[in-house]
Amino acid sequence: MDQFRLATTFRGESAPEEGDIQLYRQKGVDWVPREVAALRADWVDKPKVCLPKASDGSGRTPRQVLGRPIVAADPPCCTMTYLVVGPFDSDAQAASAASYLHTKFVRFLVSLVKLTQDTTSSSFRFVPLVDFDRQWSDAALYELFDLSDDDIDLIEASITPM
Repeated sequence: MDQFRLATTFRGESAPEEGDIQLYRQKGVDWVPREVAALRADWVDKPKVCLPKASDGSGRTPRQVLGRPIVAADPPCCTMTYLVVGPFDSDAQAASAASYLHTKFVRFLVSLVKLTQDTTSSSFRFVPLVDFDRQWSDAALYELFDLSDDDIDLIEASITPM
């Protein structure tokens, strides 16, 4: 997980010009020249997931833990409002990664580390890497990792549906 290193306050234009790419920012989508994403130019034309960097840090239970992942349209970049997951070789892999991040299983593991509203790449240190060759669900992950009923009950009680 990384970023294009564009400040959260960075803005583009509301209407695209020829060759512009989408910029996901805190409150919407703008358009910027492709050169704006030069730091990660090799990522621009590949599918990726933009995950909001900040989310509910209230500490209430059950918790959401992460914001909704966005499967970014090609070719996008984003401000530091988001973490970038990927890039991936296909739209299907990006959609699979988004489905994985959407699960209570992943969000529970992140909640063990993430104590504030800020999400960093280290927030995912307990999250196992899986193949992004299918759409993930909690049921599939509970089976894959052979979780006990007690483990499942704890996750279900701790994390809100997204």
